[in-house]
Amino acid sequence: MTGGGDPTRGTLDYPQHPLSICIDYPYVVALLPNGTIEIHSIVTLSIVAILSCPTTLQPCLLSSSAGGYLVPSLQRNNAIKPTVIPLLNPPPATPTKSRPAQDPTSPPGGSGLTPPSTPTPQPGLNRSSISEASYTRSGTLVAGLRGMQSLLPSTLGSQIDSLLESNRVEDAVGLLNQAREKLEKSTGVREVLLIHQRIAFRYLFATGFDDAGKHFLLGKTDPRLLVRLFPELRGNMITTSEELSIFTGVADQARAFDSIDAIIMANLVRNYHPHIKPSVEEATPTAELRRVLNMTARDMLASFLKKSRDNVPSLVVDPLDVPKVQKIVDTTLLKLHIEENQTPQMMALVNMSENIVVTEVEALLIEHHKFTVLSKLYEKKGDESKLLEIWTKVVDGEWKDPALANPLPRIKDLLMETKDRVLVQRYGIWLIKHDPEASLKLFTTKDSKRGIKLDENLILRALRAADAAVGEQYLEHLVLVRRNPEPALSTQLAKSYIERLVSSLEDPEALHMWREALTTYTGRGASTDSSLASLPFLSYLIKLADRQHALTRIKLALFLQGSAYYDLELIRSHLEDGAIKGLFPLETAIVYGRTGNHDGALSILVHSLKDSTTAEAYCTLGGDVIPPKVASAVAQQMGIEAWGQLVTASSPGSGFGTAAARGSTAGRSTSVRAPVSEDTKKALISILMRVYMKGG
Repeated sequence: MTGGGDPTRGTLDYPQHPLSICIDYPYVVALLPNGTIEIHSIVTLSIVAILSCPTTLQPCLLSSSAGGYLVPSLQRNNAIKPTVIPLLNPPPATPTKSRPAQDPTSPPGGSGLTPPSTPTPQPGLNRSSISEASYTRSGTLVAGLRGMQSLLPSTLGSQIDSLLESNRVEDAVGLLNQAREKLEKSTGVREVLLIHQRIAFRYLFATGFDDAGKHFLLGKTDPRLLVRLFPELRGNMITTSEELSIFTGVADQARAFDSIDAIIMANLVRNYHPHIKPSVEEATPTAELRRVLNMTARDMLASFLKKSRDNVPSLVVDPLDVPKVQKIVDTTLLKLHIEENQTPQMMALVNMSENIVVTEVEALLIEHHKFTVLSKLYEKKGDESKLLEIWTKVVDGEWKDPALANPLPRIKDLLMETKDRVLVQRYGIWLIKHDPEASLKLFTTKDSKRGIKLDENLILRALRAADAAVGEQYLEHLVLVRRNPEPALSTQLAKSYIERLVSSLEDPEALHMWREALTTYTGRGASTDSSLASLPFLSYLIKLADRQHALTRIKLALFLQGSAYYDLELIRSHLEDGAIKGLFPLETAIVYGRTGNHDGALSILVHSLKDSTTAEAYCTLGGDVIPPKVASAVAQQMGIEAWGQLVTASSPGSGFGTAAARGSTAGRSTSVRAPVSEDTKKALISILMRVYMKGG
């Protein structure tokens, strides 16, 4: 106004004559008789706010302070204090078809434009509680007949809170974005995080999931606060006994619902009940909308977890909870990838993470046929049993995964490396039907580091049932390499050789070969080939064209001569069977010699084979048909040194005597190889002379 008292910029109008007026630049504050306070801007002359004083105060005077004064305020401080809530707290109310659920986002009564009033003084407010409070500078004091209160300026934080309470979320976000840096400096980072979380919950309850996820991220929210809302994703990773420390200012919002679907249904009921029929749950449009919103919520969660997984330590209050939260984050994220059939993302996560809870995802991976991912998980956990289970089922065609086309080589490698006896035996037997040779290699490979004791008889039966030739090779390994002394195994091996030779006789060419070989050898006296004259029959077998059949026969002869454990009488009866009697004289002579039937053995050597060289050696060796040097040379030429060692290790002969003396009462051969006495040699030579004379 001018010096004469005339206004120059306009006037301030009041509905009633003010009781008191003061200046708190840039505002003019007026107390009206009706107990309200009107605040005008000196610059614009417009009303900024209208406040209602508590009736109990009975205000009568306003007083201003040019410098202002600090007023303790617990309201803001309480909001950012931590409080503990149960993670799986059930909701306070369940939405129904006929009654909409209470909306936690609805604003309180009133216009929402009035700034929050100064908190009512706490009874018993002491110095310690004041020290915990935050302080706000005030320039106006309201005096009443029953006390005094201060007018607090509207801070950025309180303005945002006011906008949120008025459900003006977008305006609150805009104000926060404009004044974030100033707000962090004035009130601290924690209050900014709280505001972001409050905004996030507002968006969440309004099913604005994308925006909710962004603000949960900006608010550095503990991932468990979101994961708990997805029961099928949290599984058993979050239990009813667990609690979570959060800001007091969002505790009520966090307790409002126990699942994302409950939030969606509350929103649908609020928006569509009772207008849609037959009900919100049953109507096709809302059912589809419910499905879409649930998918959108899952997308929000996936995005939040991806961006949070590297920052878990900064999101969790208790450092001891970090490992558990990391497991929850990565396991939940993998579940979301599985649901979306995102194989590359699954493999990337599994490769980089050590926190995935396998028991939470294995059923889901099996359901979606993601066996490559599951096998990678088992591989990282070192679960060999589960790995082999997956791979064998894929090979058998029980499970299918195009990305896991042929795991058979990996099965072989794992079985060769593992030290688990049960796995070697179980899956080694399984391997027989797919690759008998590989199975044989597995069971026969000598690995002192493994130290595995297998059920050899069970494996032998399985191998022989799948492939007789492979089974015979394993039997040879047990008897010749492992030196298993069990008589039944040695007898089985001898019978196996005989049966293979007998089966070869079904081929006319093979039968002709054996007869021709015997005829040629016994008639070698008339042959122009002088090298055959003193050649033992065993050495002559090497010259046969059919090397495979010759090999079987040489193996049989060496085994019969050198083994100490087969059933002599049983093998003799097989060799004397009418169908093959006389076709295998060398082998029969060996068994006769081992049983003490020297007349029979020498008669075969002299008359059937016409092998005087071997007959004379028989006497010198005390009843052995094959000399050690011959056995060693033949075995080396045929590549079967283990068979030759049977003979060389058992020489010299076992002595002259009866079958009982040379074997057990069951007719088994014995490994006792005493030096041949001169008396034994003389007795055998005497028998040989008698045989010669009988034939003469």
